[in-house]
Amino acid sequence: RRLSEYDAMEKNTAERAVSAENAYAKCLEKLDRAIYEDKVFLDPEISLVSLAVIIKTNRTYLSDAIHLTYGLSFSDFINHLRIEHALASIREKHQKGEDILVKDIALTSGYNISSSFYRAFERETGQTPTQWMKENLK
Repeated sequence: RRLSEYDAMEKNTAERAVSAENAYAKCLEKLDRAIYEDKVFLDPEISLVSLAVIIKTNRTYLSDAIHLTYGLSFSDFINHLRIEHALASIREKHQKGEDILVKDIALTSGYNISSSFYRAFERETGQTPTQWMKENLK
C-alpha cells in the first residue's frame, strides 16, 4: 500500500511540473505578444503588476518566466528592451539624416526622466548616448 501511495504522490508531482511548464509557456507566449507586437515596454508606467494584468497571469509567474528565460529581473528586462529600441531609433534617424536629440530618444523609448535613460544606456552599452553615437555613427 505504501508503494502505491508513493507512486500516486510521484505522479501528482510530475503532473504539477507539467502544469507549471505549460503555465510558463503560455505566460511567455503572451509576454512575447505584449512586447514585440504591442510594445508595452515603451509605456513609462509599465510595472511587473501592470504587465501581469495585461497578459492575464500573476506577477510571480511573470517574474519567474522572465528570469528563467532571459536571466534578467523585470526592470533589467524592460530597460534592455528600451535601450535596444533607443539604439534602433538612433540608427534610423541617422540613416534618414534627421537630427538626433537624446531627450527625444529617451521619451520615445519609454523614459520620462533623462537621467534614468542615461543610466540604463550606459549600463547596457558601456557608453553614454553621445559617446556611443560618436563611435558608431560614422
